[in-house]
Amino acid sequence: MSIWNKILIGFIAVGSLVFFYLAMRTLKTQEHWRNMADACEYFLAKDKECSIVLSEGGQELLTLDDNDAVRQLREFYKKYNYAGFNVTGETKWPDFKKAVLEAVSKTGKLDRNLLAACKFKTEETLGLGHWRMVLKKATLNRSRIWDNFVSQEVTVAKAEKTEKGTDRDKVVVKVTDAQPEAQGIVPKMLVYVFDRRKEETDTGVDYISYLGEFAVESVGTEDRPNVIGEKQAVVQLSPTKALTPQELETLKASHAECGGKKTRVWVLYERLPLDENGLFANRTDEEKEKLLRTDSVKEYVKDGQPATWEDMEAWGVTGELVDAAGLPLVDEQGNKKAGEKGFYRRTLRDYQALFGWYDNQRIIMNDLLATIKHDAEQLTTAAAEAKQDVDLCKQEVAALTAESNRLQVERKLAVAHFKAVEQRLGEFLKGFKKPDGSWQKGLVDLLKDNEELSKEVSRQQFEAVRRIDERTRTMASAGEGR
Repeated sequence: MSIWNKILIGFIAVGSLVFFYLAMRTLKTQEHWRNMADACEYFLAKDKECSIVLSEGGQELLTLDDNDAVRQLREFYKKYNYAGFNVTGETKWPDFKKAVLEAVSKTGKLDRNLLAACKFKTEETLGLGHWRMVLKKATLNRSRIWDNFVSQEVTVAKAEKTEKGTDRDKVVVKVTDAQPEAQGIVPKMLVYVFDRRKEETDTGVDYISYLGEFAVESVGTEDRPNVIGEKQAVVQLSPTKALTPQELETLKASHAECGGKKTRVWVLYERLPLDENGLFANRTDEEKEKLLRTDSVKEYVKDGQPATWEDMEAWGVTGELVDAAGLPLVDEQGNKKAGEKGFYRRTLRDYQALFGWYDNQRIIMNDLLATIKHDAEQLTTAAAEAKQDVDLCKQEVAALTAESNRLQVERKLAVAHFKAVEQRLGEFLKGFKKPDGSWQKGLVDLLKDNEELSKEVSRQQFEAVRRIDERTRTMASAGEGR
């Protein structure tokens, strides 16, 4: 064998050692990345499961369950002189994933059986789909909300009296949320204003009261800068309906307390929120008693509790009794199923319709009161005029009474005089005695004598006329004979 062959064999041997070392390093690298790939695939599958849980709901991974697999995994990495893997039973899922990936990256080792044997404490959770439905339900027919508005000014312009009557007072309110833009609020928009306040002594309890329906008259800016030195948008509102004195005082009181010690702001709703059974579900009974009216708080306290129709009557509440599926516990005829147990559901209220109805009733009552007041004024005037007429009638009665008394006296005198005349006339008609005791003829006898005398005179006159006629005829006959 030549020297060159020996040298070639030596180079081949040295090259074989180099290639053997490189092959070992390649195998080591492949093992390292294979373990890393297996770890990534494991955690990728777990992440997919977690993603499905977050999307659709299910068992959410929380923390490790400190079992034998976790302890053996710690011992496994200690054997390879890696002290950074110190996971315990309190390690959360993201921290466990990060620790395993770092350990595999540092050591290149992975026990797939031990990793698969690690168990986690889980908790039932609701998915994003459920919360999307909850969000849609919460925002259904509610539209946009503008929070954290502060009342800057409330002015009341007194109404002027015209020929048609007295117009209502004009109320103007200026509010701002310290933002440079109005964020979607435009003129002629209708908003529903609520007063939200949080008392310092009642942490976490918001007290909300309804201030009314307002129309946006204008949107502008003012020179007074906000906290970051920008001009802030100012929204001018006016109520769509006439405010009662009590509502106006509530509005002024809320304006006075905005920005004070109490955390008090105004919330603007594009639509009036709808009533629902879960509206106060997260409130305690004490909070409900503080927030709600005394005559309706029992309905909210008992809402959702197991009950029977008899329990509802004992509680003195109105609503319906439903089963677990939400169906009313009534028979086919609509009669209540006595004795069956279900869940009490209070009657929901359409507050917008109620507010409109109450406003209409208030308008009707105001018109009725105005009519009654007008009628009362007319009746007062008529009563005063009637009193004057009564006084005049009393004066006339007094004058007529005096005249009647005078006429009564005159009548008595006339009656007495008439009796005297009648007596004298009777005496005159019957005749009366002469001083010598003989009776003088009365007027009747005189009238009879006069009538007989008149007849006699008439007879004699008729006889004289007859004689004159005879002599006239005689004389006429004598004249014709000559």
